[in-house]
Amino acid sequence: MPIPAGPHPLLDPAFLRRLDALRPRLVRGRPGFAGERASHRPGGRVEFLDHRPYAHGDDLSQLDWNAVARTERLVVKEYAREQDFSLLLLLDATASMAVPPAKWLAAARLAAALGFLSLVQGGVVTLRWFGARAGSVGAEAPIFRGRRAMARLLGALAAVTPAGVGDAGDPLARAAGDRSLRAAVVVMSDFTCDPRRLAPAAALAGRGIETLLLHLAAPEELRPGFSGSAALADAESGRAVVVAADRALLARYAAAQGRHCETLRRLYAPHGVRYELIDAGWPIEEVLFRRLAPTVN
Repeated sequence: MPIPAGPHPLLDPAFLRRLDALRPRLVRGRPGFAGERASHRPGGRVEFLDHRPYAHGDDLSQLDWNAVARTERLVVKEYAREQDFSLLLLLDATASMAVPPAKWLAAARLAAALGFLSLVQGGVVTLRWFGARAGSVGAEAPIFRGRRAMARLLGALAAVTPAGVGDAGDPLARAAGDRSLRAAVVVMSDFTCDPRRLAPAAALAGRGIETLLLHLAAPEELRPGFSGSAALADAESGRAVVVAADRALLARYAAAQGRHCETLRRLYAPHGVRYELIDAGWPIEEVLFRRLAPTVN
C-alpha cells in the first residue's frame, strides 16, 4: 500500500507503516478477510488485496503456490468484498469538540487511522461531519475509494474547523434511513446531547450494520483539577455560569458524568451497538491496539 510521503499533522508515514504491518491482527475475523475467498454477504465487488504470511489455522487452499515458489515463504492471498470493509465516519465538528483542541485532534487522527484500515482492505470510506465552520469544508466530503486515496482523506480531515452547534442524532437518522447502506458506521463525538438522540444507532445495529459510538473526552473533562471560583462557558451556546469548585462539587460532576456514560452504554449495548469512552489524552496506539482491538499486543 502506498504510504503518503512526508510528515502530516494527523498521522505520520512511520505510524501508517506500523498500522499497515499490524492490520491483519487488527481486522482478523471480519467477514471476507484472513484468507477467505469472499464473504457470503450479497453485493459488493470481490477484490484481491495482497499476500500475507501464512498463520496457523489459515485455509490451506488459499496458499499462493506461485508466490511460495518465488519467495520460498508460505503466503496466503487476501480477498475482501468492497462492502465488508467499507466505512461511514460520522464526525462531530461542532464547537465543543475544539475545547480543548486536543479533543478534535484525537478524533481526526482516529478517523484517519480507521479510514486507512478500511482503504487498505479494499473498502470505501465516506466522511460526513456535523457542525464545522461555514466555508471551511462542504457538508460532506467526497467518497474515498482505493489505496491511493489516503492522502486525500488526510487532507479532507485537516481542512475541517470545528464550529457551530449540532449532535449526531440527525446524521444517524439519515444513515438509518438509507436502506442501501452496507458500510460499518462509526460515530466520533463528545456526545453532550441527550442520549436518546442517538436512537437511530439501535436501528442500524438491528439491520446487522456494525455500529460503533466513540465518545471523545479531554483529560480535563474526565478529571477536572481546578479549584476556587471559575466562569465556565458552553462552547456552543455561549451560556456561562460561575461556579465555586470544591471537592464536593467535583464529586457531583464525576457522578453525573459517570451516569451519562452509563446511560449511553445501557441504552444501546443491548441492541448490538458498541460504545467506547476514549480519553483524548491517550496515544493513538493505545486506542487502536488496546482499546478497539484488545487482542493486539
